[in-house]
Amino acid sequence: MSTCEPYQDYHIPSEGLAILNNVFPEEIASLKRQVKTHLNNESDTDEYTQLMQLTIASHYIARDGPDWAEKKREELTLEGLTFVGYYDDSNQLKAFITILLTTDDWGLVLYLYEIHVHPDYHSRHIGSQLITSFHKLAVLLQQCGTMLDSNTCVSHLNSTKLTVFSDNDRAVQWYTKLGYLLSDESPQNKVLRSGRVIKPAYYILYRPLGL
Repeated sequence: MSTCEPYQDYHIPSEGLAILNNVFPEEIASLKRQVKTHLNNESDTDEYTQLMQLTIASHYIARDGPDWAEKKREELTLEGLTFVGYYDDSNQLKAFITILLTTDDWGLVLYLYEIHVHPDYHSRHIGSQLITSFHKLAVLLQQCGTMLDSNTCVSHLNSTKLTVFSDNDRAVQWYTKLGYLLSDESPQNKVLRSGRVIKPAYYILYRPLGL
């Protein structure tokens, strides 16, 4: 998920896309890779939201209501998003990761916008391979030194970041094990006098490069 409000989004440069194609496997668990740098219309976004219906819809419904998928379809057409999808032999999407190169209060970051694996493919370590490739991509992007505009070089990239629902305990624990920390700008837990902890809707987590 993402609730980030970036100051400036960038398309991953051509050198970065070449790196992406090297670090993300062409095939995982018999699923074939497809990379897309933009989605144009509802038919393009449907396969992504349909997979998300199976993985995280309950969290989005709790936050955004039953029409969450319409908002998500619009979100997925955001300029700058890069989609790495994995498809079965029937060309059905079974896993994907969505990446955004953007700036925020920390400077230039590589944002993990979405990561989802079809329930039928759980326990095949697909998510682990995707996140490992994502972290490798961030390090190699920083090293390539391409200018994104007159003031911003990709070598300024300092961390990966993501947004996670606070009640998605499994995801929070997974990211924590991977070295993610609570970002300063993240909503925080509130502890009442009774000792009860009130969680925000989501956390913003970051991971310095090179961990």
